[in-house]
Amino acid sequence: MRNRRGQVAVIDFFIALGLFLIMLMVIIFEWNLYSKNFNDNIDYNVMVAKTGYIGDVLVGTEGIPSDWNYTDVTLPGLVSWQDRNLSASKVTNFKNLTSDEIKDMFDVKLYAINFSLVYSNGSRIFSLGTDVSTENIIVNARRYATYNNETVYLDVQIGD
Repeated sequence: MRNRRGQVAVIDFFIALGLFLIMLMVIIFEWNLYSKNFNDNIDYNVMVAKTGYIGDVLVGTEGIPSDWNYTDVTLPGLVSWQDRNLSASKVTNFKNLTSDEIKDMFDVKLYAINFSLVYSNGSRIFSLGTDVSTENIIVNARRYATYNNETVYLDVQIGD
C-alpha cells in the first residue's frame, strides 16, 4: 500500500508541474504581447508629437536665426514676420536643404520624412524628402498658412 501512495504523489506532482509550466508559458506570451503593444503605442505618440512640433515650427516661427538661409540655419521656420504668413525666400531656402539636414535639425534621424507645400486648390508648390507611403506607421500633420496672398497647407509626414 505504501508504494501506491508514493506513485500517486509523484503522478500528482508531474500533473501540477505540467499545469504550472503551461500557465507560465501563457503568462509570458501575454506579457510579451502587452509590452510590444505598449512600446508601439509609445513610438506612435512620439511620432505624433514630433510631427506636430515640426509643422508648428515651420509655419509658426521665423526660425533660428530669424534671417536664416540654407547655409547658416539652425532651425528652419518659414514665416517672415507674421505668424502663418510664409516668406518666399525662406520657402526657397527650405527647398535647398537636404532631407538629412532637416532630419538633423528636428532630431528625427530614425524616421522617413516628407514635406509638401500645396495651394488650397491642390496644386503643389513643392515636395521635399522621401516617400513615406511604404512605411509601416505614417503620421501626418497639416498646417494651414498664407503664401503669396493665397491659402496653402504644409503637410509634414513621418514614417517608421
